[in-house]
Amino acid sequence: MKRKSMKVLVATVATVSMLGGEIASGISLRAFENVAVFDMNTIENRTGSITVNKQTKDKQPLAGATFAIYKVMSFTPSTADASAKYEPTTDFAQALQGIKADELGTYSATEMEKLITTLTATANTADVKATASMTTPASGTVTFANLDLGYYLVVETSAPDGYVAGKPFLIAVPSSDNYTDENAAGTKWVYDVTATPKNEKVTIHKELTAESDGSVAIGDFVQYQITTLMPSYTDDYFEGENKVVFEIQDTMDDGLAIQ
Repeated sequence: MKRKSMKVLVATVATVSMLGGEIASGISLRAFENVAVFDMNTIENRTGSITVNKQTKDKQPLAGATFAIYKVMSFTPSTADASAKYEPTTDFAQALQGIKADELGTYSATEMEKLITTLTATANTADVKATASMTTPASGTVTFANLDLGYYLVVETSAPDGYVAGKPFLIAVPSSDNYTDENAAGTKWVYDVTATPKNEKVTIHKELTAESDGSVAIGDFVQYQITTLMPSYTDDYFEGENKVVFEIQDTMDDGLAIQ
């Protein structure tokens, strides 16, 4: 799993209680160990599924995360006259111009992140509709069933309160059996693929500034400093309908007012 880069966010406010939060860490792509490791002409099934298990860092299920999937490449099975092949879908044809599915497994992490960023920007345009969208229940698990074969972009479009949406990722249906285990032989097709984004706890510190000694009277100003971590996203994540939002909520005690 690729870790997000983090940066320090410092906010100065005059209030008392801070609501904590967690940061959702997405799995950006493992291109799933080169789908060409195994002959695509041996693919027999015509449908598959994507299961997303949304968890906290300590592996507890997380409810309330909404995921949308976008089919970016279609898979055409082999016939008596032609070999199996992948082709970009209409909505993503321009974004995937010059991209070959059987080369994705050779991409570096930087190349893959750049591709996913481009695909996400396309998905965020108003005229592109998601293939499907689901919100995790108490179990933290959603399954997109009966999917046509191909490559899918998975985007967390809405995170639960106190969490930050994870980064989008690509996944192939089917994937070879080494898509999550590089030690596997890569000689079998997995039609029901699973992704498990984890979450990393964000620590929030709130304390009086040096100018405040802790003793106050009615009408006094009290200054606090809040320091926390937030994910570092590229500009693409702040465009379109599904903009990334990092929000800090600080509930005021009775008798306090922000100045």
